[in-house]
This record gives sequence, structure tokens and C-alpha cells, in this order.
Amino acid sequence: MAYCLQAIVFLSSLLENIGPNTRYEVYIMIPDLFDDKSKIRIKALMEKYGKEKIEIQYINMKNSFKTAVTGDHISTTAYYRLLLPSMLPNIDKIIYSDCDVINFEDLTNLYNLQLKDNIYFRGLPDYNVHEDELRGFGVYSNFYMNSGILLMNLKSLRKYGIERKIIDLCDNYYLEHHDQTAINVICSKNIETLPIKYAMFNFESYGKLVEYNNGQKWGYRYSQKDLKEAFNRPVMLHFAGFDKPWNHKKVHFEEYWWFYAKKTDVYEDLLVTNEYLEEEVDLIIKKIPENGGFLRNNILINNNP
Repeated sequence: MAYCLQAIVFLSSLLENIGPNTRYEVYIMIPDLFDDKSKIRIKALMEKYGKEKIEIQYINMKNSFKTAVTGDHISTTAYYRLLLPSMLPNIDKIIYSDCDVINFEDLTNLYNLQLKDNIYFRGLPDYNVHEDELRGFGVYSNFYMNSGILLMNLKSLRKYGIERKIIDLCDNYYLEHHDQTAINVICSKNIETLPIKYAMFNFESYGKLVEYNNGQKWGYRYSQKDLKEAFNRPVMLHFAGFDKPWNHKKVHFEEYWWFYAKKTDVYEDLLVTNEYLEEEVDLIIKKIPENGGFLRNNILINNNP
């Protein structure tokens, strides 16, 4: 099933870096045709890492958003996050993440970040401010948020009926950037930035990161200190866009994705599915610096991947 193997890589990176006092409750939103084999493979992580560390539950979204606008790397499943407030009625706050992400640290500090009552989402500013698209909906905001990694205020989203407003927009308009546009239009005055280290894109270089930051409007630019910390020690790394480590060779920082992929029980399947040779992956992983690079905060690099 699409993205099942990638979900396992992401969850494995999460669990390889879990803190001693942390337990993750993971909710995976799946389409109606999600096969049993994929479910079993993902839930096997509970046995591998221990049920005291992770609990995984599935939310069957059935045919939700089956008529929604999609794109080259955006399927209808991207819209599922919009329904989390009603799907999880007893949960007030959640970290949402796409599957094209790897993690390097425990996420307790991210989860504990403040969410005011009138702030529904915290996320990373997208590469460019899509001002024209927002203007088309009468929204005059300088901040356009990427929806790949979010801290979501489910309590306030329910309290103010925001879910229904976002879905109505998706149902009645063509949205160039899909669910992300709907969030930015409806919640333009109710979103804030995340510290960039929690949602770093896989920038080619530090210079590209600075260029991205300079492209943001004043008030939404990160400090030089924040940029350096995020580039050298990201907490979460998001392979945004079409090119992914598993489908496009020579993706920036692909070595870290394959490092975690090799630790999973689906590594052989990833090689076959994506037409990689093990020798190729070994060479990719060797690009990780001797000091561990992004892995320097833990001892994983001292183990044979």
C-alpha cells in the first residue's frame, strides 16, 4: 500500500530516538482499502520496540474526500488531517506528521509547546508566501504555512467549528495547494510558526536555508541562531516536494533516511520496490560524517546500521 513502508521508516526513527519517560500514542488515518498485511507490518513496531513505548491505532477514513483535488504527489489521504478534531473527540492536542519525514530526537518538547486558545495550528512557513492564492479568497496574510508537520489544537478547532469551515472550502472550490490552502485561508489569523528545527525541509545547503528565510516577510523570519541550530541539529527533517529519498536518487540528506530504513524489518522490500541495490544504499549511508552529523545527539552511529 502507498506509503506503508515509508510510515514504518518514520515511526522507526521516532522510536529509535524516544526518551526514557516517553510513550507515543500514534493514530494512522487509512483509506477503506488499506490492506491487512500493511496494518500488521506497521503494528509489528509495537512488538519490536515495546507496547510500553508505543501504541498504534488505525482510523478508517473510508471514502472521505474521494472527489478532492489531487496532484503529482498529493493524494486524497492528504486531506485526512482536516478531520482529526472530530475523529479524536477526547484529545485536545496532537502532533501531525506526513510520512516523508525522519526524526532525530524525542518529541516531548515539541508536544509541550504552547498553543493559545485562538491558535489552531503551528507549522513551518512554506518556501514562498502564496499571496496571490490567498488574495483570491480575500485573505491578506503574509504567512502561508506548510501542513506537513503541525502542532494542532484539536480542542479549539472543535470549539470554534473550524473543521466544518475548512471542509466546506475544500468541497466548493478548486484549491491549488489542496488541504494546505484550505487551512491557510480559513485560519489565516489563527496560525503561528513552529521553531524551525521541528519541521526542517531538506535544504541543499545552509545558504539555501538562508535564502528561504530571507524570502519570508518580516515578522516570520527566523533568527540566525535558530537557522544554524535547525540546519546542524534538526529534530524532524521533512523531505518536502516530489523528490523523495526512495524514488529519486541524490536527494539531499537521503543518507539519513536510508540509515533508518536499513534498521527496519521492511528494508529488503524498500530495496526491491524502489530498485535500489544494497551496495548503493551502503554507499549512500557512508555519506554520514564520522561525528554522526544529524545523529550526533545519540549513539546510533556507533552501531552497524
